[in-house]
This record gives sequence, C-alpha cells and structure tokens, in this order.
Amino acid sequence: MRLTPGTRLGGYEVISGLGAGGMGEVYRARDTVLNREVALKLVHPDFCHHPDSLARLRREARALAALNHPNIATLHGLAEFDGSCGLVMELVDGETLDNIQRRRHLSLDEVLRLAAEIAAALEAAHERGVVHRDLKPANIKVTSGGHAKVLDFGLAKSDEELADPGASTLVTAAGAVLGTAPYMSPEQARGGEVDRRTDVWAFGCVLFEMLTGRLAFDGGSRSDIVSAILDKEPDWSRLPPQTPLPVRRLLRRCLQKDLRRRFRDVGDARLELEDALAHERPSEVSGLPLADAAPRRTATWLRASALVALGAVIGVMATVAWPRRSSLPVTAGEVRFSVTLPDDERLASTELGSLAMRPDGRAVVYVSTRGVTTHLLMRTLAGGAGRPLPGTIGATSPFFSADGEWVGFFADGKLKKVPIGGGVPVAICDAPDGLGGSWSASDTIVFASATGAALQQVSANGGTPARATQLDVSRGEFSHRWPEFLPDGDTVLFTVGTVGEWDEAEIAAQSLRSGKRTSILKGGTNPRYLESGHLAYAHGGAIWVVAFDARRLTSIGVAARGLEGVATSADGAAQFAVSPGGATVYHPSVTQSARRLVVVDGRVQTPLAAPAHAYVTPRLSPNGRKVLLGVADSTEHVWSYDVTAGSLTQLTFEAANRSPIWSAGGDRVTFASNRNGALNLFVVPASAEGSAERLTTTDALQLPGSWSADGRSLAFMEQHPTTGRDIWILHSAARLPFATSPADESAPRFSPDARWIAYVSNESGPAHVY
Repeated sequence: MRLTPGTRLGGYEVISGLGAGGMGEVYRARDTVLNREVALKLVHPDFCHHPDSLARLRREARALAALNHPNIATLHGLAEFDGSCGLVMELVDGETLDNIQRRRHLSLDEVLRLAAEIAAALEAAHERGVVHRDLKPANIKVTSGGHAKVLDFGLAKSDEELADPGASTLVTAAGAVLGTAPYMSPEQARGGEVDRRTDVWAFGCVLFEMLTGRLAFDGGSRSDIVSAILDKEPDWSRLPPQTPLPVRRLLRRCLQKDLRRRFRDVGDARLELEDALAHERPSEVSGLPLADAAPRRTATWLRASALVALGAVIGVMATVAWPRRSSLPVTAGEVRFSVTLPDDERLASTELGSLAMRPDGRAVVYVSTRGVTTHLLMRTLAGGAGRPLPGTIGATSPFFSADGEWVGFFADGKLKKVPIGGGVPVAICDAPDGLGGSWSASDTIVFASATGAALQQVSANGGTPARATQLDVSRGEFSHRWPEFLPDGDTVLFTVGTVGEWDEAEIAAQSLRSGKRTSILKGGTNPRYLESGHLAYAHGGAIWVVAFDARRLTSIGVAARGLEGVATSADGAAQFAVSPGGATVYHPSVTQSARRLVVVDGRVQTPLAAPAHAYVTPRLSPNGRKVLLGVADSTEHVWSYDVTAGSLTQLTFEAANRSPIWSAGGDRVTFASNRNGALNLFVVPASAEGSAERLTTTDALQLPGSWSADGRSLAFMEQHPTTGRDIWILHSAARLPFATSPADESAPRFSPDARWIAYVSNESGPAHVY
C-alpha cells in the first residue's frame, strides 16, 4: 500500500489500507465533508491519464451509482485528485466469504440464504444493464448481521459498453483476460464477448464452492484451470447428500458450457433458492412447527432419530402430540424407536409401496423377504415378532381398510384383500401392477392399477372397476398414483406424474362424484392426510408437512421438513406410512453402496480390477473386451471399463443418463437421458471422442432395449399415458409400433438373427417373458 494513515486526498483522509487488486488499491477513509467512513478505491493511474479510459470510467460509475440494493455495496461517487482518481464506495464491515470459507464449512441454511441474496444482487444489477464480470467469494462480504453484500463492480460493464465492439477493455495486465480464473465462464476464458450469463456462470461456481468447500474448476496452473473450465465437468459427487434436488438442477443450469442451455436470468436461480430455503427452514422452532403457517394449531410433526440400514430395521415414530378428534387415547410426549428384524427376514427392496400403518396407529404391515419369496407381515407396535399374513406371497403396496380389519394389496396381477385376524385372501379385480390404494369407510377402494394409467375405483366386495380419474394428456400426464381418501369419503388425494422427475410431480385432489379436480401443490408425491389438519408428502428423500384445509382443498403457509432419510424409489414411491393420528413408520434410505465388477464363467468368478463404485446395469461389449456401466455415485452417468487395459472411461457428463446398451458393432453406446426434458434416447461414440447425438424427441419416457445385428433397428420401451409401457422400433429414423397393447410391455431384446424379439409383458396378470 502506497498511502499512509493521515494522507489527505481531496475531501478524504486515509485511515488504513484494506487491500489491493487488479484495478488498484483500496483504503479505509473518512469523508471529511459528510463525516462518514468510506472505502476509497484508487484506480491505476493508466486509467486516469488516458482520456478514453477516464471517460468510460465515469460512464461506468454513473451506471453503478444507480444500483440501490441492500445486497450491493453502494457506489457514492467518482473522486478525481491530482494525478489520480478513485471510486468512493460504501464501507461494508464484515468478513469476506472467501475468508469465512477458509475457516469453516457453511451450513446448508447459510448457503441457501446467502446465495439467494447474492443472486438478488446480480439480478438488480442486470436489470440496470450492469454485468459484474468478476464475481467470486473475495468480492462478497458477509456483514455482522449475516447478510451478503456484493462488492467490487470495478470490472463491471454496462450493456451499452458490452455492445460496443470498439470499446477498450480493462485488463489486469497487458493482454490479460479480465476476471479471476476459477470463476471465469468459458466464453470469458476464450476472450470472447460476455453478457449477464457470464455472471450466472460465476454465481454457479460460487454456489458450488459454498456447498462443497472446493472450487468447481481447479488446477495446478491458470492454464490447467482454463482447460478444466472449457473441457471438464465439476465433481458433482462432492455435493452434500442433503443438497435439495432443485438446487442441484440450478447448479447444472448455471454451469452449462453451452450459452444456449445456461440460465439466461439469475432471477430464476434466486426463485429456486428461495423455494429451497422455505423448505429447508421448517417452522419447527422449539418443537412447535408451523407456528407461522397455522398459528391456531399446536401439533408437532415428529422427527425420527433411528436411521439405519435398509433391510435390517424399520424406523418407527409413535406420535402423541397431535390434536385428535377420535376417542383413541393420547399419550403425553413423543416416542421414537426402531424395529430390528430377525436374521432370516429383511425388508423387500421394491419400486412400489412396502409399508402400511393401521388407522389406529397400533400396528404396521410391511413387505418382507424370506429366502426368495416376498409376503406381508403384520407387527404391533407394542412388540413381538412379525406375523405372516397367509396367501400374500408376491404382495406389494399394502393398505388398510378404514376399520383396520383388512389389508388390501396387489399380487398375481390382482387387487386382493386379506383379514388381519387370519383367513383366505380374496381377489377383488384385475390390477397388473398396483401403485397404491386407499379404502374408504363406505368400502370403496381407489387404486392405481398400472404404471401408465389413471386411478380406478371398485367396491371392496368385488366387481368391475370404474374410472376414478382421467389423464390429461395435453398437460403431459402419464400416471396417477398413491391415492388417499379424505375424511369426506368422496375426495381423493393423489400424485399426478408428468414429464420430468417425480420430485416435480403434482399433488391433486378430486371428487369421485363430481369429477372436479383441484391442484394442491407441486413438487411432491405420496400425499397423506392427518387429523390435525395437515398434509404429509414426500419430496427429495424427506417427508414434508404443511397445514391443509380439507374442505377448501388448500394448503396453508410454508411446508416444513419433518422426517429426513426416507427411502424413495426411482418411480417416486416413498417408503413411509402414517396413521390419521400421526403415528409414522418408514424405511430409512440407504446410500447407493459401492460394488465390485466380477466376471462369471460357469462356476468360476473372477473379480475385475475396476475400483469400487455404485455400479448398475453392466453390459459386455460384443467382443467381450469392455463392460458398459451405469455409475450412480451421485447423478447416474455412463462409463465403460476396458477389461484388458484395466481403465475406466466416463462417456456422459450432464443430466441423468441411464440404461446404456452397446450398438451391434460395439462402436457406439445408446442410453436414455433427461438432459432435454423427459428420458429420451441418445447415442455417443464408445471411444468417448465426440458428443452425444439425440435419436428421439418426445415428451414420453423411453429406455433403450437392444439393437438388431445389422445395426439398422433399435427396440426400445416408451411409456404412453393410455397404454402404459409399450415397445417401439426405431428403424432408419422412423418410429414404428411393435407391442402397444393396454398391458405393459418392456425390456425388448433382438434375437441374434434379428427375426425375433423377446420382451416382458403382464397381459396375463403376472409379468412373463414372451
């Protein structure tokens, strides 16, 4: 620092040095006229002595002075002295985000709150036509009150300047590109034109660093960092497991190298963060949640302490603090405990529902596996071993009758019921899959009979099912699932599946008599109504609760996160059940375990040298020299393993990529990806030299099945809103239907001579190979 304390510059007296950077030196100073402390940034003399640079600096100062926002350090003015000039800024007390992150990890709540404020600051600047161009943790201060202030718009440019190709560029050294390497956008690193999307990229880098404590793009040198920015993806596996899914998505949108696919407006990111923050900060202060959302209610959404390995324990919460309208006893306090299963029994791992809580909250039914068979067991919460319910082999998605004396379930392509006191199961009607059911006090059952269908209703005494809901194909609806009767016995809550992730699904309510449908909320599945006047639902591996008016069919206030670590399948089935009074049982979620690759030849098993990962769907190449894999350590991607060289190669980097298969010649890999919306089909060179090419464009979910030997035809599964899962053929760019019956057909495989296709269908009830 060149200036010493006491130095006078016009009407400013230097107090101390604050730092130095590419633009110049920053001092703490006192404005002797207004008697206030300011930050005085002295700009390099080159800028002050050059007429064009000084004129541009004045224009930029006027633009920045117009930024009046609580999360932006205010520019008071431009001061010109003998031989030098400077920016007079608001003095922000606090610590830079950079320094804070060196000392400690930020909590998720802090990250979301600060990031939302940073995004709001950028949004305000962009609305005024100002682009920061050097956003980084060192240019963000956290005040003593815990709020973010974006500093140093010294490299900022207005839209007018950015659009002027003849305008000179401020540089930190002769010929250097503006900005700080780890936070530069690809276009900035190349020295190209930049706009507000450059700030969006830098914001994504800052948010990634706040969440992980690591740079999104790093390297041993500036060149290495720039190379990583241009050619590599951040290590998404470093994101904390509790990072909300919407935040993960917005990070990927911010850090898209292709400008056309990056967020155009940082305001979109701000909205996502504010929504995530509202969900992340439940009103559970001092054990009394929803105080803001429903001040007249005092119910407590109980939280579980026993989160253990899937297949060994059921987590159970016996609630007691819910206000109740029934005559059942209320116990003071809260009870939490886990149920350990016998050594020969384990919870079934299923894509469908596996738990049901008796309406009185005193017993639970669950799908158990003993040996190679699954069946239903009932266990009272008072203790004792699980008791098998006879005739329930192969059962899924159990649910209780309103009086708690029967259990409905799905097995053998049928909807069935069995008395809990013992007896022979009774088949009610056909139901190929079964994605949830609900049994009203008037003995009406509403159920989801197939993956790609609307809800149906039938008498619990049997008969022909009738339509309960109707898919709205114009909105992209392909499935209605997990119904729940409200107390009036007429209105049914359910989940509406549309194109996209299940965490983005809609919860709706519909009257069986009138057919009127009401949207309740978006971003949840598996709705459950509670007597206290709350709605519980699943989102992002957690159970949330929100105050709910069952007569007006409206949610009230902000939802609160109630229960963490609940197992949720890829089809959105959350493994939890809750009684009307609030007693809750759940499967704890389990992180995808690391696995080894093993070659089995006859009875000989040979482990491969590939490192352990969460491998799924291994496929040998046609010549047997490589293995195609899904690696689901975080977001699922496609990799290949060279058996001879012992090397792993990543083939996909963006979005979720699933079900990879080899081409007939082994030179290409086909997979499903949601990078452009629904899971559609893409192909990428097996050599990893080249980008992915899109094969299909549709709002329907698709999964590849198999290529014909001549490489001309691809058999794949496509999910249709009226016929469910169907098989189609892609032949010379034409989509041809192959098996499109009302039954579900999937997993097509060409025979070696391409004259036959083997596939799975449930047209006779149970799934069989045809």
